[in-house]
Amino acid sequence: MEEGIANNPNVPDLYADLAFTHFFRKIADYPQAVYWYQRAEKVPHWDVTVVGHGLAHAYLANGQIQQAIDQWKYCVAQHQLRIQSITDSGLKYAEQSGLLVAERNLVETEARYKWRKVQTQPPYDVHFNAKVTRIAPMVLVVSGQMSAIGAAPGFNLQTGAHSWIPADGTRVDIRLQDSGYVIPPSTSMSLTNNVKNTVTIMQDSASVRGGIFEKKIDMSKDHLGAQSMYSFTAPSYTLQVWYDPANPNSTPPNVADRFGWIGEGVTDKNYLDASGNIPATAGAFTPGLRIVKKTFTLSRDDIFGTDLKIFQ
Repeated sequence: MEEGIANNPNVPDLYADLAFTHFFRKIADYPQAVYWYQRAEKVPHWDVTVVGHGLAHAYLANGQIQQAIDQWKYCVAQHQLRIQSITDSGLKYAEQSGLLVAERNLVETEARYKWRKVQTQPPYDVHFNAKVTRIAPMVLVVSGQMSAIGAAPGFNLQTGAHSWIPADGTRVDIRLQDSGYVIPPSTSMSLTNNVKNTVTIMQDSASVRGGIFEKKIDMSKDHLGAQSMYSFTAPSYTLQVWYDPANPNSTPPNVADRFGWIGEGVTDKNYLDASGNIPATAGAFTPGLRIVKKTFTLSRDDIFGTDLKIFQ
């Protein structure tokens, strides 16, 4: 996509698509999402709903709340300005719909910015834990627990009146890769040479319901030697299980009302990670980010063993 942008620098959709790729699963690299949405706004004829709204959401995921509020205000002004100059009824309706969305998001973000300053304290211990069970060669079950709470239905954004209840809907991420693997920088486009078939990477997610999660990961069906997706040529592997409160795909709004924009309302006595580093990215960093994460180191024998084995 960067090559496409270099060859078509005045096509805002390319910048927006690359920004969204960074924003959404599985990458979840919010600093890069912000960067590319900002680039898209500098291109002529950018779409306010796609680019402008996207940048506001990326700011939120990156913990830049005041910038998000300012961006929503900017989007409202841009929608209003464009509505005045549009004569086509269909285009005008689309712009008006975008205006309503931006206005609603501005009101909600300002209110949540006010209340979350106090609602997220003191941090809530989520009692996170995870284990890995090998049930067959190249078949792992990742399971564990995490306690999440959120605002009950009826949370009043105007007064801040609320009550906390146990909440479903959060998700944990799971990533298995060669120990020591670092995502290399991409300098050119290639359909065949950028991904080495000797590198093993598996990433998935699991829903947390009733305070527990479980995911069966069957990599045995894809094992076809050195040409497979999971070649398992390295001697050891790192498996990480983590919960990122800043990830909008992992945290519903009512849970974020308690856990905060970047996990300022989250703690854990065993697995809190306040480094600000976002797992599974090429070094993405969000200041103040608090996640919970557990790391396992597995040998090749651990993955290919035939008996049932539990890793804690």
